[in-house]
Amino acid sequence: MTVAITLIGFSEKFELMAPVVRIIGFMAMIIAAFIGFKTYRDFLDYIKSIESEFPMARKWKTWAYITLLYTVIIFILSLIYLFRKVLIF
Repeated sequence: MTVAITLIGFSEKFELMAPVVRIIGFMAMIIAAFIGFKTYRDFLDYIKSIESEFPMARKWKTWAYITLLYTVIIFILSLIYLFRKVLIF
């Protein structure tokens, strides 16, 4: 996500390559959202697999939901960025 934000912030500095840099920044944001969603799903699967042995693991679900919230925010920001800066509507 940090790389995506940096690319977006400095895309105007790359005069001829600005559209390409914007697309790369958008793709980096989508990849960050995908990684967040995958982490959320895998963590929930892991919690399900161990919660019978470790009842405390149910409390860890909060962290999975925080990851999901962060992922949704990244995805929404990437869509806003796509429509405002990459596609230029």
